[in-house]
Order: sequence, then C-alpha cells, then structure tokens
Amino acid sequence: MELYAVHFANEFKYADYRTLYHHDERTALVPGFVFLYYVAKIGDQVVLFDTGFRSEDTARGYGTHLLDVKEEVLALTGGRADLIFITHEHFDHVENLDLYQGADIIVAKAAWEEIQRAYPAMTSQLMRTSNVQMVEDGCDVQGSFYFQVIGGHTKGSSVISFQEGEKTFVISGDETYLLDNFERQIPNGNVYSLEKNREFIKRVHREGMIPLPSHDASIIEKYPRISEHIVRII
Repeated sequence: MELYAVHFANEFKYADYRTLYHHDERTALVPGFVFLYYVAKIGDQVVLFDTGFRSEDTARGYGTHLLDVKEEVLALTGGRADLIFITHEHFDHVENLDLYQGADIIVAKAAWEEIQRAYPAMTSQLMRTSNVQMVEDGCDVQGSFYFQVIGGHTKGSSVISFQEGEKTFVISGDETYLLDNFERQIPNGNVYSLEKNREFIKRVHREGMIPLPSHDASIIEKYPRISEHIVRII
C-alpha cells in the first residue's frame, strides 16, 4: 500500500482552543490548523479517505483559504476513486463526492442521513451511480481496512484502521483535530458524545495506534513531499 496526505486548505475561523480542546475556554486561534484528506493506492486501486471541498464561497464563509491542488491530485489518482471512506458528514469531508461517480462509498448510516439532508441532489445522483454502503457499527472492507462508527465528534463520526507491517494506522477524521489531543489524551472540544470521543482517544493511546487526523499541519511537515501539497506517509 501507498498512503498519501493531501493538504488542500488553510485557516478556519472557528479553530480556537474551545473548539479543539475540551474544557479549554481560550478564544485565540490554535496555530497549525490545516485541511487534509488521505489517498491510498493498492495496486491499480485508488482509495480516498474523505474528499475535501472546492467551493470558494464556502471557503470564504469559514475564513478558509483553498489551495490549488487539482493537478497534483489528478497526477496522483488519475482523476478517479474506486473506494471512498467518509469519516463524517461535514462539508470539508464530503463536498467533492460528486467528482467520483461510480465509486464504492463506505459511510456511517447516521452520517449519510445528514449528508442526504444537506446535499439532496448530489446524494440522489450518487445513489443511482455508486454503491453506497451504510454502516451502523463496524465492518471489514476488502480484508485490508476496518471501518468503525465511533459517534464521538458527530453521531456518525467514523474511523478507518489498517495494518502496515507491525504498525496499526487509523484515519481518525475529526474525532480529534490534532495529534496533540491523542498525545495528551484531551477530548475534542466539539463533540456529539464526549464519552465515546474520550474512549476512542484512550484506545488509540493504549493500543499504540498511529493516528492520522484531518487538520494537523505536522502531518505535512513530518513526511516526505511528492509535490507541493502532497506527502507520502507509507
């Protein structure tokens, strides 16, 4: 397996300490908040873990600056995806789903219901062109990935774990925004279920898993770049 992180946007006007850390009341923005999604290549298969978004209007509304990653992603994926995992329903994780008609989509049932409400035209089309598998608890996918509904960040917030050699990686979505939450075992400040979020963080720490969140700039800084906005993790 090859695994890559795509850095597609910077800044977020709500990325303050209150949002990122439970019980922290500081209103200042936390440095190092970026927007990422992940791409795996297994032989000829392209797997996406979330899809990002591309609307300049949406970006402006959230105080976010989109980066020009279109050609880099095209070079990496060939403009297609065979399998897409969705960690949860928020705009920055799902709005590019319409670019990948025909893919197999794995998503929590609760998250898909929210996506359908927010994007009825897109989801109606995807239900016709793609294979959408809605999960209520957890499932093995292709013998390589385990998709698990956590329900911490949102009701349908999910993670995807997999083995590479002796290491276990987990694409953690927004169960925490930063690696620091895992390292210091501090729950997310923006949660549907604090208890489920806290338990997931403890399990990652206890089992020595390598978390890959969606908003931590250190992911881009610690792994080798293959292009301006993409790094290779595996």
